[in-house]
Amino acid sequence: MFRTEWPVARLSQLLTDVQPGFARDPGDGDVGIAQLRTNNVDRNGELSLETVKRVDASEAELTKYSVTPGDVIFNNTNSPELVGKTAFFDLDGDWVLSNHMTRLRVNPEVVDPKFLARVLHFYWGMGFSGRRGKQWVNQAAVDARALSTFPIPLPTLSEQRRIVETLDEARDIRQLRQQAYGLTADLIPAIFHDMFGEELSEVQYVRLGAITSEIQYGTSTASAETGYTTLRIPNVVGDTVSYDELVTVPLSEAEAKKYFLSDHDMLFVRTNGNPEYVGRSAVFNRQLANEAGLNEQEVIFASYLIRLRLKEDSFEPEFVASYLRTPIGRRDVMRQSKTSAGQFNINTQGLKGLAIPAVPRDRQLRFIEVVREIDDLKRSLMYESQCIDLKLNRSLLAHAFSGELTAEWREANRELLEQEAAKRDKWLHEAGVKLTVADTKIEVKAKDQDDRHEDLNREQHELLRQIQSLELDASAGTFTLSTLTDSLVEPLDKLSVATVRRHLDVLTARGLVKSISRRAGAGGSIDVAFGNAYRLPKNNKQAVKTDSEADEVRMTELDRMSRQGRVFHETLTDQLTLSEKIAATSERLSAGNLAPVSGLYQEIGPDGELGKTVSIEKGKSLPPPSLEGGVYVKKGDE
Repeated sequence: MFRTEWPVARLSQLLTDVQPGFARDPGDGDVGIAQLRTNNVDRNGELSLETVKRVDASEAELTKYSVTPGDVIFNNTNSPELVGKTAFFDLDGDWVLSNHMTRLRVNPEVVDPKFLARVLHFYWGMGFSGRRGKQWVNQAAVDARALSTFPIPLPTLSEQRRIVETLDEARDIRQLRQQAYGLTADLIPAIFHDMFGEELSEVQYVRLGAITSEIQYGTSTASAETGYTTLRIPNVVGDTVSYDELVTVPLSEAEAKKYFLSDHDMLFVRTNGNPEYVGRSAVFNRQLANEAGLNEQEVIFASYLIRLRLKEDSFEPEFVASYLRTPIGRRDVMRQSKTSAGQFNINTQGLKGLAIPAVPRDRQLRFIEVVREIDDLKRSLMYESQCIDLKLNRSLLAHAFSGELTAEWREANRELLEQEAAKRDKWLHEAGVKLTVADTKIEVKAKDQDDRHEDLNREQHELLRQIQSLELDASAGTFTLSTLTDSLVEPLDKLSVATVRRHLDVLTARGLVKSISRRAGAGGSIDVAFGNAYRLPKNNKQAVKTDSEADEVRMTELDRMSRQGRVFHETLTDQLTLSEKIAATSERLSAGNLAPVSGLYQEIGPDGELGKTVSIEKGKSLPPPSLEGGVYVKKGDE
């Protein structure tokens, strides 16, 4: 049961300031004021400063839009999946926000800003922020009015800080594990040295320009809401191409063709304020782009990257990229780089001047086989780790906001908390804050399946049904992402690979599908390498256990708390009365959506107000709402 003793207030009643940022094209180099953008808040609700843009800002703009330690940063515009990410700001120096970010300041007598950031990021993880946003093609926005209605629970300040401290400890552990996975990048230079170290002083070297067939800067056209998928500096991470935080650039077809990426294209970072990043490279792979849900034939690259294509049958791009990550290769890159205004740069001439060891091609190919095997393992381990991290983070947040996380601490500090509660309530009363208390008796409508099915959407239910219908005996009871996608039938036959992967993540996290490790045999594709196979649980009535038994036991308990947190979340955010008998887990439907079942649908406004009730037959379109920004939910049986 969640904490009924915590009063709940709308965010607008707790704010002292709310200010969106401003739009400004970034300048070149390290000149200007650092501007935080959507990519600077990650999925775990932490600041990410790997790529920071700088803009010109007047004194008046700096005064109006600056962020200072103690502010909360809310991502107001992004894809429907990412809108609502929130982080606490604690950096020194001059910083401003882009127009896709909103600065929040609260009264510290009643709300700790770190606690507020955790609450808002919890709402993002539950999908609440995306549902409250206005949506258009591939974008969603939560404006200041909608944000101001978000309900915020108000434990005492001491309990808020205790919750934050505990969540920060979990964050630190998560970051240590991520750093450990990051060390696998050091394996490849070590293997390179093991295979070729002794002969590097004996072989001949060739200039990279002598084996290059084409070298080109990317497009300098600014990004927009539509256009061609474009890779930027943040997408060339370490030794691979990342497909997170993508942008689109509007170009004519004729112009875009100049920048289309092909298999084996090498991408180099040509400028960065960090010398460790300049000259870093990755090799583009169309299959991986396709698995990320992209049209792999129409991916382009931005101007801060340089594309280099090697002559056929000369050198393998993976070999060249791996050599340039070794200490010897990095020293050569830095010799060819220049510095200007604190920015490190390498141009096309500098790249052409890099010296590459002329190792026999058959040995290059043997090295690449080893590298790909390591890359497959690393990708699988990091992917599984990220899934676990996201689940644990969201479960811990739900555990925290149910009050269970601080139960023992609260009992040990009862006298202090009673004093703080009286002070808090006095301030709230004098400020005229209208409070609500979450109703513990609100019921979740029962379903035919066990509770692991509760949060699945229609596509996920159908995907699970089709998985259960697969003929799996021929593959030892397993299937892969590719085989599953190829076997899907209506209504899922048009789903992208990326969408199927996301649905599999949900089914795996709920214990309805098990992710297993199975190594590809000779000639196997990258898709059947380590960790990319799945099977159904042997007993479909029980949650499956992963190889990490201790983590799974903990996750099972946290998942129970997560369900409590979900009820808490729905109770706060929807604020539906029991007399209306609306199921708390009902899916929100917009005008024009097809009714999934026949029955009564209740209209709800953006502030929780109730509108008309309509009777709709299954498969019929829902009518335009009478309330501005209204949506529909299916009412429970009368």
